[in-house]
Amino acid sequence: MAFSRAKSRWLERAPFHRSRAVHRALGLAAPRHAGSGRVQGGVRRNGWGWLCPGHWLLLGACSLRGLDDLEGPAPLEDGPAEILSLATLPDGGVCGYDAECADGRCVEEHGTCEPCPADMRLVRFAAGDAFCMDVREVSRAEYAEFTSAALSPAPVAALRDPTMCARKPSFAPGDGANCRAEFRTDAASSLPITCVDLCDAMAYCSWKGRRVCGGPSGVKLGPRRIDTPADEWLTACTERGARAFPYGDTFEPVCNVASDALVSVDARDDCTTPSGITQLSGNVAEWVMQCRTLEGVERCLVRGGEFRTQDLSTVGCWLPPEGVDGTVPSMALTPLERSPGVGIRCCSD
Repeated sequence: MAFSRAKSRWLERAPFHRSRAVHRALGLAAPRHAGSGRVQGGVRRNGWGWLCPGHWLLLGACSLRGLDDLEGPAPLEDGPAEILSLATLPDGGVCGYDAECADGRCVEEHGTCEPCPADMRLVRFAAGDAFCMDVREVSRAEYAEFTSAALSPAPVAALRDPTMCARKPSFAPGDGANCRAEFRTDAASSLPITCVDLCDAMAYCSWKGRRVCGGPSGVKLGPRRIDTPADEWLTACTERGARAFPYGDTFEPVCNVASDALVSVDARDDCTTPSGITQLSGNVAEWVMQCRTLEGVERCLVRGGEFRTQDLSTVGCWLPPEGVDGTVPSMALTPLERSPGVGIRCCSD
């Protein structure tokens, strides 16, 4: 399923200053020198908002709080997005941008092309910028290591988001109205961690030296940027728009959906993207930094559906066309809300 056939109808071109900061925030390969260029804007067609046509973008318009107002690169009209101007520097080669690396991404503090960690896979935006995503969902055993470390004198307060998570007392899973009766402390350690909120996810990923997936470099996406080429989770799930489900363009009963129980994070080998990322559909839904505020209440998305999900329109890569407000189980939760079907997957740059 190409981007043009699903959630986005791309409209008009808008000029903007080709600064490196703006390009990286948009997921574009940064230029080697200043100049002028164009990107395309678009309209989203689901209940999480409408994207306005293109307008002038200046360096100061790129806010790390979110990408509600920035326009993004256009997908190809007749097929999946293709990587543009990709060079062939080997791992270890001196680089300036991700697009110069053949198999890895450019780690800016080192200035070299480096592969993703062994438990992550490389995902590349159409313009060449890249990030790493966890191969599998975070397990209960992995999360237990984090909570043990958080009980030590380590400065865990720095891992908490200063606005959303200031009042959070601990990162122990299991609390919350929907979890008290269902979270089992004696469950198998290979099962995915559940009953964790977005603040737990941010803290765990930060402890691992990673972050929650969102927009380029982890920026929080507003409703007008979700399901666009700036969406990390969507890019990984669709392979840049090539498919509707992680494993292909049509639903197949290979993932853990519409079932009665969770399965191991190492199960369901057929529920895998071509790059090797497993269970992006089903088992547990995954927190992402994709949020909106409505009537003073912020809600953030959990993507991919979960083991209890019966509606097949919510277990694919795209959000359902009618929106997420009425989905069961809900795909939009408050940052401190917990669910027995929601877990964690991390990204990194």
